[in-house]
Order: sequence, then structure tokens, then C-alpha cells
Amino acid sequence: MLSHTEEHFIVHLDTDGIPFAVDFFVSPVPHNGACPKTKNLAENLAFPSFANTTISIRHPSSPPP
Repeated sequence: MLSHTEEHFIVHLDTDGIPFAVDFFVSPVPHNGACPKTKNLAENLAFPSFANTTISIRHPSSPPP
């Protein structure tokens, strides 16, 4: 995780504007959660600071016709 550069929080709202779910992703880790292989255990235990944090609020929407 030492090579990551971004973290993304997505807050999903229901039709009344009340949060019902939160997604959290760290880039460049893929969205399926697979972690990149590291050369040593110390890299897995490190907790570096993030260079960029994005917080998104998502309202319900209909898919395009």
C-alpha cells in the first residue's frame, strides 16, 4: 500500500436524503479488493498518509432510457 495516492469515500443517499451506504476505495487497488503483491511484510504493516481524499455524495438516480 505504500504506492497508493488516493482514497475515495462515496456516501449513498436514499430518496429522503438519508445515508444508507458508504463505499471506500483506495487507488491504485482495484475495486475487487485485490491487493498488489509486496516484497516484504513491513510494507503491508505501514499506514502512510494519503495524498488525495475525495468524498462524493450520491443521490438516487434513474438509469438512462
